[in-house]
Amino acid sequence: VAEDPGVVDQAVEAAERLRRAAELGHPEAIYRYALALAEGQGVVRDLARARELLGQLARQGPPEQRQVAQDWLLRQE
Repeated sequence: VAEDPGVVDQAVEAAERLRRAAELGHPEAIYRYALALAEGQGVVRDLARARELLGQLARQGPPEQRQVAQDWLLRQE
């Protein structure tokens, strides 16, 4: 089944906005961009980069984000 090009474009645009916000250090954006990387939503799937970002968040993020990131990393082992 072919994907609607408009939906793909929106996913790519959303992933790019998340990437920029993640680079600025926004914890929620880091988490959501990492998930996009892990799932290949709007970006080329990159589990290594997703793990790297979530590891950073697990170590340095706000307490609630740390726990979510740690939980995700544990599920991936």
